Amino acid sequence: MRISTRIHIPEINLWLPGHSLLMNFSIFLHVQLSTLPATAIDEAGVPRTISPNATMFHSAAGLGNVQHGIVAGTGIAPVDIENYVLAAKVLNGVGAGQLQYSAQSFQAPARLDNSTQWALTRSFTNNSGSAIIIQELGLLSSAGLAPPFFLLFREVIEPIPILNGATRTFSIVFTLSA
Repeated sequence: MRISTRIHIPEINLWLPGHSLLMNFSIFLHVQLSTLPATAIDEAGVPRTISPNATMFHSAAGLGNVQHGIVAGTGIAPVDIENYVLAAKVLNGVGAGQLQYSAQSFQAPARLDNSTQWALTRSFTNNSGSAIIIQELGLLSSAGLAPPFFLLFREVIEPIPILNGATRTFSIVFTLSA
């Protein structure tokens, strides 16, 4: 079995390779499969014990929420398997350097030949007054229905400008192959 990721930006019909599931993703999966507690590093850099009774992988972020779901950043620091935070997360808002985050949406798993595929999608609108260049994406999840939040995926991507007044949609597409 192999799990892979890709990033899709439909407005410009661009597919980017994704290969940056992080240590926290492995820890969450281990806790769910083994039913044993384990320690993960939250977005604030604090080690937290993850309980097997927790609601894992909670990423259903609402409108404007930058604490979980797909998050965008301008950082270019190389990905490290132990990353727990974006290098430079863009905050929600209409001020300088901010984007308006849509609610997180989900595509249910579907069979595709000898694999299954599903996606998480989020749009970002720029009303900050100037262009913002997105260079990293992340996926933040909780191990329950409340904080703390954990970075499970981080990808440094080619620069994607979001001009003032424009919206860009980013999907993280997961494929599980036999």
